[in-house]
Amino acid sequence: MGAHIGMGLSLKVPSFLAMGVPVVVVRASVMESLVNDGEVLMFADGDHQDFADYLVRLHEDPEFGDQMSGRARRFTQGYVWEGEFGGYLQLLGRLTGRELPPVAAAQRSNPPENCGKAAAAESWSHDGVASSIAAP
Repeated sequence: MGAHIGMGLSLKVPSFLAMGVPVVVVRASVMESLVNDGEVLMFADGDHQDFADYLVRLHEDPEFGDQMSGRARRFTQGYVWEGEFGGYLQLLGRLTGRELPPVAAAQRSNPPENCGKAAAAESWSHDGVASSIAAP
């Protein structure tokens, strides 16, 4: 197995888990640290037979795939925006040396559409969060 496979995580896996799609992946330490048994199907790198067997099983038994996807919701619930937002606020507060609004007052159900652009940071303000971060 290449070193990058053992250390990296493609965003495809969490995206598929969030969409409720059954996932079949190469067994890697990063995957084993993130998901529990039964949430995804893992096969050894290069084991084409196990890979094919898993795909056939998912095709022939859609209920099995649905059950697996249901168990994988545990993973996606741990990384929802509402849960991550408070951590970002704390980090921004430490980095800027500013006191930011309490997490409960600043939580949002969805991030701003273009959250990577300066214009979005200026236009998005939820209980003064953006203005308190952007203010000089």
